[in-house]
Amino acid sequence: MGLLFTCKWYNLAMNTGNSQGKKTKQKIYSSAIELITQNGYDNVTVDEICQKAGVAKGTFYVHFKAKEDIIKNIYRENAQKYVNQQMKLDKNGIQGTLDELYNCCLLFLEYAEKTGVNLTALSYSTYLSPAAKNQRTYYADSYSAQTLKNIINKSFDNNLFKPEYTLEIIIKEIFIVLMGSTVSWCMADGNYALKETASPIFYNLIYLQYKK
Repeated sequence: MGLLFTCKWYNLAMNTGNSQGKKTKQKIYSSAIELITQNGYDNVTVDEICQKAGVAKGTFYVHFKAKEDIIKNIYRENAQKYVNQQMKLDKNGIQGTLDELYNCCLLFLEYAEKTGVNLTALSYSTYLSPAAKNQRTYYADSYSAQTLKNIINKSFDNNLFKPEYTLEIIIKEIFIVLMGSTVSWCMADGNYALKETASPIFYNLIYLQYKK
């Protein structure tokens, strides 16, 4: 699945609009993914991506600051869009509950598995590289955190958490487990089921530790 899943998901998201800018960005992204699949990330240059996409180099930099942004930003954006879409399909009256929070966490892991270990690891490595130091975002302020923060806030409104746990504490701990379990899975070359392995950890955290 891997890169193909990510490319199809990104193309689906981009096709919701018809602007020329979106079409150009989609073309650059699809070309980059195809070249990276064939030759490996380190062996692909911005010039080669532009040549395949049929765009000028200046056009590339209108949409992406660097080659790393193609992987880093779109992986995170796609993860958020995937989770949001799946949450809409599976509401079943669980909004603002611990079940919704638990399911949301598992969907982020599911997305990593569907995307594949290579692209997931690449996304994390580009985000943590020295060149990306000034672009790093505190996890609680990141784009990916917004869905989780919204669910946690609704759970607070419903008085579901023990009083010693604040929004900041919960989002911090959940992201530590999300990122830690995903990176560990990548380091093991994806040789076990990420969602299945990590789900008991999230269960214990949400239902046993946080639950009032």
